[in-house]
Amino acid sequence: MRLTKTRHLTRRELYDLVWSEPVSKIAPRYHISDVGFSKLCRRVDVPLPPRGYWTKLKFGKRVRKSPLKPCVDPKDETVVIAEHERPEQTGLPADIAAAIAHEQSDEARIEVPKTVAEWHSIVQKWFDREGQPSRWGGSTGSKITAIERQRRVLLTVFLRGLERRGWSVSVDERKGLSVKMLGQTITFDVMEITKRVPHKKDVRPGAYDWGPKYDHEPTGLLRLRLYKSYYGTRDWNGTEERPLESRLNDIIIGFLEQTASDRKRDEAIAEQRRRWERERQLQEEADERARKEKAKVDKLITDAERWEKANRIRSYVSYLKGSGHSELSDGQNIDDWTAWALAIADRIDPSK
Repeated sequence: MRLTKTRHLTRRELYDLVWSEPVSKIAPRYHISDVGFSKLCRRVDVPLPPRGYWTKLKFGKRVRKSPLKPCVDPKDETVVIAEHERPEQTGLPADIAAAIAHEQSDEARIEVPKTVAEWHSIVQKWFDREGQPSRWGGSTGSKITAIERQRRVLLTVFLRGLERRGWSVSVDERKGLSVKMLGQTITFDVMEITKRVPHKKDVRPGAYDWGPKYDHEPTGLLRLRLYKSYYGTRDWNGTEERPLESRLNDIIIGFLEQTASDRKRDEAIAEQRRRWERERQLQEEADERARKEKAKVDKLITDAERWEKANRIRSYVSYLKGSGHSELSDGQNIDDWTAWALAIADRIDPSK
């Protein structure tokens, strides 16, 4: 990657920045990964919020802010952040590469608020279907869990973001959510991540536990799962440090990469079918030539046999006429019979 520019912050400014919002939201603005940004903070001894800090803060729980210690080395008082040019996508169709480059820009970044004034029409249908069994509802009656509300807010923002890019979104009870982008259809779903734990057995005297071997406990975190067109899935998992809401542009880039893969596979399948069709046509043409050749050979053999029979009849007629008989043994006149026999020979002779 090529260095484009540098930014200078004091340790105090960096400290105030990382304690104002998650690193996952700050790092993209400086064109650096959240891992690289965290390493930079640790290098200059700027404390970072601990695991679970932002989740606790979100739900109004009491949190502790680590103080900024004095700088040991005066040289570290000023922090230099080097921004690099993003690598160009290679080996991709021009339209997909351009779309990916757009998603990597600051102006394309999708921000997810805590609430939305109005749900997306697809999400609104879940409310309209309350009380009906649906894989998309995720709530009971009029009560909506906090994680379900978070999921619906995320989906509302995400679906509208996809539509703003000129892509159409839809939902199917069997297939799930889908977006049609650049000639391909991407199917996906958003769900809560669960943690598998050993099943707690009923230990009461005389009780027999028919429960499963494992239970799945909710984690309060979201996952977006892409269902690949041909086989397999791809997941984006939210974490306490990097919630799913901060990864929507990365997810769209993943959708575009899958679109490129699907398009390439479709083109390969189409080319294979065209090759099979050419081979089928060539085989049919070869079979037709072989059929015609066989018909010619069969006709040749048949004509030769008929010609041979015609000449045998003529030879036989010539022999009888030369024998001096005026009539045959059955009383037929030899001249009448000769005319009839020669007519038969001419009829079956292919050369006539």
